Amino acid sequence: MVRNLLFHVEVRILAEKVGLASISSEANQIVLRFPQGHVPGGLPDLGKLARIGKTAIWMQYVNIPDWTDKLIELLNQLKSYGVNQPLNRNNDYLSASEIGNQPDYSARTASI
Repeated sequence: MVRNLLFHVEVRILAEKVGLASISSEANQIVLRFPQGHVPGGLPDLGKLARIGKTAIWMQYVNIPDWTDKLIELLNQLKSYGVNQPLNRNNDYLSASEIGNQPDYSARTASI
């Protein structure tokens, strides 16, 4: 039970740092949504980890035993990419070329 609580806290902290509006479950997938209702442009290819849609990032979790680790990995990848950067003049997330050099935030914030 304590592990579940720690996982929940870690996900909430990372989601806040990434700038997500919500993380929910829909159609047997975890859905990561951003406040503006669309996914920031220029995200890196997330490979098998998740699929980038027009309005959200989707991650499979059904029949994946380590889905909790995959979710933390995905959130850390988004955080290290700089998704939570300030808005530009067009009220959109900054692109990778606008972000410039960012510190490496890939270390986990809590242990499970």
